[in-house]
Amino acid sequence: MYAAIDEVNGWRDPLNSIKVVALDLDGNEVRPKEPLRKYVVGAARLEVDEWSPLLRHGGAVVPG
Repeated sequence: MYAAIDEVNGWRDPLNSIKVVALDLDGNEVRPKEPLRKYVVGAARLEVDEWSPLLRHGGAVVPG
């Protein structure tokens, strides 16, 4: 991935600078090129303290 970003000089905006294309087994393009941004998956940790307004009003917090 780093080599691809270097190749297009895309360090300022790598999620839009890198384009991903789907190919079939013969190497033919089967979908148009799309920005890497559409394929990035991330995770974020949610931490809620005991004084959260949600908890004070009886809401439930489900860890993700």
